[in-house]
Amino acid sequence: MTSAPLASFKAAAYRCAATMQESASFITQELASIEVPDPHQRAIREVCDAFMSNWFDIRTELAELSELGLPDYAPSVRQRVDRIFRWLDEHRPELHGVVTALSSAAKDDQRCASAYILVAESATNVLITLASVADTRKYYLEAYARESGA
Repeated sequence: MTSAPLASFKAAAYRCAATMQESASFITQELASIEVPDPHQRAIREVCDAFMSNWFDIRTELAELSELGLPDYAPSVRQRVDRIFRWLDEHRPELHGVVTALSSAAKDDQRCASAYILVAESATNVLITLASVADTRKYYLEAYARESGA
């Protein structure tokens, strides 16, 4: 049976990856209906592509983690927890950069204002779920330290 800390982490990681995928899909779909200068559109699409790619990688990693058959506090389980979190967090700086660039550009170019609203709302959803993953990872790591004596 999976421990509560690991189960919480896996559920939060799945929700976060799904939110990234849903946000990327929504942004990509809506981007087709608004006019955005090319450099911003390219940056938005790159972040969305990264999130879509992460969705598949993280789902696979979570499935493999469930199939390992190892104790929840085995070192290889902790390594996978860390890897999953790293993958989820990996494109956050790029997302922040896109939101910041669109915010600045929106002051002078109305075309960027719509894109800013679209991306900023989705970024907020992603960051909320990412914070939940960070909290559940901390919960798991505290339990790991207690159980493994690390």
